[in-house]
Amino acid sequence: MSAKQNRRHLLWLSLVLSCGVAHAEGIARIESAEGVVVAEHEGRASRSLGKGSILEKGEIVVTQNGSHALLIFNDQTKVAVRPNSQLQLTDFVFHEQSPKQDSFVLNLLKGGLRQVTGFIGRNKSAYRLQAQSATIGIRGTDFTARLCEGLDCNIEQSAAQREQAKTAPASGTVGKAVWVQGSVSAKNESGILRQLSMASPVFQGDVIITGAEGAAGFVMIDNTRLVLAKDSQVSLTQYSFVASKSDEGHELVDLLKGGLRVVSGLLGKLHNDRVQYRAGTATIGIRGTAFDMVCAGASCLEGSLQVSMRSGEISLGNGKNDIVVGAGQFASIPKGAPPRLTPPPPQPLLSPQLPKPEDIKADPVKLFGLTGSAVSKGLYVSVNAGEVVLANAGKEVVLPRGSAGFTGAVQAPVQLPAVPGFMDNDRILAHYTLTSALSCGH
Repeated sequence: MSAKQNRRHLLWLSLVLSCGVAHAEGIARIESAEGVVVAEHEGRASRSLGKGSILEKGEIVVTQNGSHALLIFNDQTKVAVRPNSQLQLTDFVFHEQSPKQDSFVLNLLKGGLRQVTGFIGRNKSAYRLQAQSATIGIRGTDFTARLCEGLDCNIEQSAAQREQAKTAPASGTVGKAVWVQGSVSAKNESGILRQLSMASPVFQGDVIITGAEGAAGFVMIDNTRLVLAKDSQVSLTQYSFVASKSDEGHELVDLLKGGLRVVSGLLGKLHNDRVQYRAGTATIGIRGTAFDMVCAGASCLEGSLQVSMRSGEISLGNGKNDIVVGAGQFASIPKGAPPRLTPPPPQPLLSPQLPKPEDIKADPVKLFGLTGSAVSKGLYVSVNAGEVVLANAGKEVVLPRGSAGFTGAVQAPVQLPAVPGFMDNDRILAHYTLTSALSCGH
């Protein structure tokens, strides 16, 4: 056995001993169950399920109205099953040392679930979730799937619209691209780079990068609007906002290179002390504001910062001195010098062709999932981590983190412009903490 295989084997054994994985004749166990949850199997009487119940291949887990359950499979895959759902455990074969022989097939007959992949995710071709005529494949993933067949999703969508101000999006999205030109990408906290296009989500910790001819505009969850100039970089260092808990929100944005246009949103209006923009050692505090900031030099650490105000006020400082810059004024912080007001520059700080954030037309309610109360019948999928491949009618679409997709009974899958509100504000699935499949329950 190689050193890598030995480490994997020891990890698996430790999980077996510490988590109580189902015994040989079972493929999963019930970690928790609330309300009436039963198992059905052709040719057998149904049986009630509770914490610790062992599940076998071929069984159908059925949850009644108001009931839900958390399943943990032998490979540590976690599946939370919603109320009024039926999930068939069609196939499960797990070989700890031979992942090519793994097989994991679930059939969502009714309702919905959220899943975090376990060890079987090593072999991406081993997993398949079926729902009507559609299939879901994974690429190391945390995702939610929901079959909408009647009024239930429409009722929940309407409720989500009423509750939108009380909850943050479950997908972790803090903003979306609403205008993209040329090459624009985002690098996450793990250093993984992804290309951005219209409606692409961005997340806390992302560094957004524009190419030599690139530029982009973003609407954030509190309706802050950002426009990033060409050859620029900005970090969404900290970004959190829930309208009903606005005093707990925080916005810290770092311009690393180039230029940025800003219109502050709801957090800046309610609690401007919780909003700050930085460029190297320079800091900007806002007071209900529209402004441009531009760094000279190869980076904001190496050059001076220039600021122009369109409306409102900012405080501009370098850690020692602060000045107030009002509407129509200009200011700068030369490298190593205190901030100062300046005359208007001979040329605009940013290209006149670069849109002003306040001129971008976008509805944040629609952008962040609450897109109306009409929900079509079919399968909806949203992705919290990794990627999902949604296939039907001979076509497939790859859904990245923070996105959602839909397919009807005979309709080719499509990526939706936003995660539907009934999924992003699902209180039942939010009951479960499924941050890592390779751990012991929730």
